Amino acid sequence: MTDAAYVPHVLAARLGVREPGDQPLLDLLTEFLHGRRLLLILDNCEHLLAAVSALVHHLRQRCPAYTYCLPASTPPA
Repeated sequence: MTDAAYVPHVLAARLGVREPGDQPLLDLLTEFLHGRRLLLILDNCEHLLAAVSALVHHLRQRCPAYTYCLPASTPPA
């Protein structure tokens, strides 16, 4: 993947979150992850650093029960 706009879409697809047209994707991801205990590993995404950091920041604020793992070269949001 090379287009940063697809980062949330790829995560949603990997988690099995379907994208209905009437709700923003970040809201769907938040609803899906909220209250779950989860280790989210985001690897091989250094070339999409800004988009991945924004997504992690959004999810960390709204879903405190999950833990994330980023490559050492990727600073957390």
